Amino acid sequence: MVGWKPASRSVRRLKQPCRERGADCDAEDDYNETVLVSAASRGRIAVVRARLAAGADPSQRGESTHLPHEEAEHYGHVEAAQLLRAAFDAKAERRR
Repeated sequence: MVGWKPASRSVRRLKQPCRERGADCDAEDDYNETVLVSAASRGRIAVVRARLAAGADPSQRGESTHLPHEEAEHYGHVEAAQLLRAAFDAKAERRR
């Protein structure tokens, strides 16, 4: 398959801090969703971890206006929801 990359290599690239690559961690796709929101709604734990490690914002809302942890909860992805909620709470605590 042309353009296909092994998952481990793709996830490693997602972990690289966005600023190092000159990218926006919270850029939205054509559906106004970030990678983090999309991964949350699908329960993709490895991608969620990688994006958080790269600096993605757990308080960035998607098109549905839900936070990433709310998207994960809505679709029944408990582990992703817990991880995202912890990141969201940690960010809120740092703002205080």
